[in-house]
Amino acid sequence: QRIEDYLADLMVQEMAAGEGFPQFPTPPIVLARTLTGGVVSAIMWWLEHPDTYTAYEMAAHIFTLFFRQPPPINADSPLLRQG
Repeated sequence: QRIEDYLADLMVQEMAAGEGFPQFPTPPIVLARTLTGGVVSAIMWWLEHPDTYTAYEMAAHIFTLFFRQPPPINADSPLLRQG
């Protein structure tokens, strides 16, 4: 719960600063709690099913959900080595 609270608070701060979030008619705290709840739920599911995706794949999926684009990959990225 503390991690979810922290992430939601951070997201609300970023929304207030206009960083990367479009304007929604929903109050920022409601949007933040909805998004962070989904991420925490996905991570909990993955921890119970660790053979489904690697940590790097899960991180890439979550990044893509939030930023609507693949994560940036540099030459040292383990995502490149996964083929």
